Amino acid sequence: MKFEPSKLKQICTLLLFFVFSVLAEASDLGAAHRNAGPRFLIAAFSFSIILFLMSIGALSMSLFYSILFPKAVSNGVRTLRLMPLRAFFAGFLCLCLYLIALSMLKHFSEPLRIALFVPIALAGSFHSVSGLSMVLALLGEKIAFNTASKYCSSSFMHILFAGIVFVAIGLLPVLGQIAQGVIMISGLGAFLLSIGHRETKS
Repeated sequence: MKFEPSKLKQICTLLLFFVFSVLAEASDLGAAHRNAGPRFLIAAFSFSIILFLMSIGALSMSLFYSILFPKAVSNGVRTLRLMPLRAFFAGFLCLCLYLIALSMLKHFSEPLRIALFVPIALAGSFHSVSGLSMVLALLGEKIAFNTASKYCSSSFMHILFAGIVFVAIGLLPVLGQIAQGVIMISGLGAFLLSIGHRETKS
């Protein structure tokens, strides 16, 4: 199939128009943020601090989880090695189910809404922390292998070293949050698949 010069010229013109439109919109947004003054900077800084503290809290809970359930962490690491993509998609579906369950709470009365929200929030928190510990343990193993570190000899140290990287990544705007989201989603799926894998073996 051959492109005629006139059609190719029209396509290039449309692409250039689209690119310049996006750049113009971005510059308008940047000007609006600059005009917003210190309030925008304070809000962005506060949001970054909140995300940073949440990352440290998640890392601390993951370390505590690895102490209480070391066998579960090793099973999750084994599951992630065998099927990483399946773990990510399973985690994404699980996240969608959590969001659907939370969105349905608005149809209930306030006392019942609170009564249902507490177990959902607790289950989601435990699920997230356990899954995060599994992903961090696997990443920590890879870091220890590539650096030949003699200090990374246990799941706790694997999670600690990978967790420092996890917290540092969160300091990057946008891309850091995307990377952390991928890690968390993969952890959700790893937790579910490791449970199913244990039940199949038993």
